[in-house]
Amino acid sequence: MVRVAREPTINHICIFIAVILFCANADCLREEGIKSTDGSPVPVVLWHGMGDSCCFSFSLGKIQQILQDEIPGVYVHSIRIGNNEIEDVENGYFGNINEQIKHVCEQISQNTKLQNGYNAIGFSQGAQFLRAVAQRCPNPPMLNLVSLGGQHQGVFGLPKCSDSSRLCNYMRRMLHLGAYLWYVQNSLIQASYWHDPLQEDEYKKKNLFLAEINNENINNIEYKNNLQKLRALVLVKFENDTMVEPIETEWFGFYKPGQAEEVQKLQQSELYQQNLTCIWYGIVKGYLIGPYFFENYLNEEIYLSFLQNKLPELLEEILLFDRKYSDSEMVGYIKNIVYKILPTSAEDIKNRITNVCCSIPQNILISTVENFEKRLRLCLQENGTPLEHLING
Repeated sequence: MVRVAREPTINHICIFIAVILFCANADCLREEGIKSTDGSPVPVVLWHGMGDSCCFSFSLGKIQQILQDEIPGVYVHSIRIGNNEIEDVENGYFGNINEQIKHVCEQISQNTKLQNGYNAIGFSQGAQFLRAVAQRCPNPPMLNLVSLGGQHQGVFGLPKCSDSSRLCNYMRRMLHLGAYLWYVQNSLIQASYWHDPLQEDEYKKKNLFLAEINNENINNIEYKNNLQKLRALVLVKFENDTMVEPIETEWFGFYKPGQAEEVQKLQQSELYQQNLTCIWYGIVKGYLIGPYFFENYLNEEIYLSFLQNKLPELLEEILLFDRKYSDSEMVGYIKNIVYKILPTSAEDIKNRITNVCCSIPQNILISTVENFEKRLRLCLQENGTPLEHLING
């Protein structure tokens, strides 16, 4: 499950973090999201952003203190790479990020207080690094991940640096020299998520981190399955962010390939479409229409074309079937069977869905329609009140 959130005020951001962590499902602050198996609060892991450290009293040290004040008894592990805070700052600029993530996975796996699972908060670049931890190192399990300004589709724009920031200015010069040079990729952290839309092939071929965790070259099913184990992935975008270009990357958006002006949303991207399976089916009394699969990005135009051109054909091929379910329970019924064993590919998912749809008992279909009609009448009687939590949630 993915949630997105707009920028909160600075005065409330830390309280916001502590609360949103546990909104893993529609019911905010579910008990299992707050307590671990022994009744203690679920531990929290933090990963700082560029130019910061694990423990500065004015930044993550303050965040850690607020979390401990707001959640009594919570254990907070703030990731440090290096022997001290200065080395930690330096390692936020220089090094091989894949080696650093491997080191962090070892930190977490060896920490006995994290063995039953933990919640994670990533700040700026620390967000995509923690996502890589979730994908590559599922044990112990990450339960929820909050991304605060993470650059999940990368950046294409040099961050602004103060004149006194020697490390930041050196990083800018290195990126300008050549972000995809082997030496730069292996020694500069920011090069690991430098995404040049004017050189998409170069990016996919030579980027050593982001293209890999985003499955842009090889579709790593294990990465996808591990990420789906999260109860919630919360993406926070800072609309006035002056450090990140484009800011849409914080919600998995990015520039359209081949130019650096027009931005596309996640749903329009190749990354989304190649991992998307859209299914449509309809029920008329005891008859099933479909299933029909949309192969690419689904929008109003494509759906209208489907209704006008494809639906009449499907109506001629209605499937008749020889249990009481609502329409949402019908989806759950199908998903429970399809995902009883993890699918190996998109084609495998389609075949399983088709097979399940062809074997649904007729009384389930009839019950689904009846329950949908009842809920629709109730909704009309209440002027839409039953849907308010969906619209305003």
